Amino acid sequence: MRKIILGILLMVAMFCCFVYSIETHAAENPINESFKNSFKVEMWGVKGKASGSAFAIKGLDGYLITNRHVVKGFDIIRVIAVDGKKYLMTVELISDVSDLAILKFGADKPKLSGLEICNNSNVSLGHPVYTVGHPRGQLFIFNTGFVASFKRTLNGINGNKKLITTNLSTIAGGMSGSSLIDAKKHCVVGVVVAKTKDTNLAYSIEVEQLQTFLNGYKYSIKNYIKGRIEMALFMVENYKKADNYIKEKIKEYNS
Repeated sequence: MRKIILGILLMVAMFCCFVYSIETHAAENPINESFKNSFKVEMWGVKGKASGSAFAIKGLDGYLITNRHVVKGFDIIRVIAVDGKKYLMTVELISDVSDLAILKFGADKPKLSGLEICNNSNVSLGHPVYTVGHPRGQLFIFNTGFVASFKRTLNGINGNKKLITTNLSTIAGGMSGSSLIDAKKHCVVGVVVAKTKDTNLAYSIEVEQLQTFLNGYKYSIKNYIKGRIEMALFMVENYKKADNYIKEKIKEYNS
């Protein structure tokens, strides 16, 4: 009987280790992470209803990246996470030059690991890439493809700046704002911004432009905080001077 009990306990322990191993592997799977950090964006306004994509990046907790043209001009913006939860968002920053935008969560925000950003978009022709987006309003569609051409410029898109052209398995309206991910390094090399009309070609903003956009945002926040601190110190100093002046006047009056 004792051997049977020990055998059962050993089987239970082995099963628990197996489940833990699966869960740990799943948590570390970079493709799973791309799903967890991707969101469908829904917008309502005078223009009607529309949808797009957005994603979270490391070092920008509580915010999402998307395209300016996805969210500009809408009054209500909501995102849907892979677990089905919905969050109301506000537009934190928009760039008409780069066609990028930052969305901000409210007090209710998910805990996200964020996607890594590549140091540069130095991928060669034929390099494998993938995206997680929401073509035609569908939820969380995984697209694979490759770099078809490099730094092609399209008039009217992203201020005529250079773009990465990729051939993806599925590309349609609603993909704008999704992350273009290096399939080897599993880091973001671009932001999907447009598509061709009759082919599976997609155009993405290079990660260097995203980094420039983010650096400008962080710099403005830093300066804002610095300015508020300096103003507070100035007010405290002047309050002390005013307080001392009043005390002196009261002293003179009493004497």
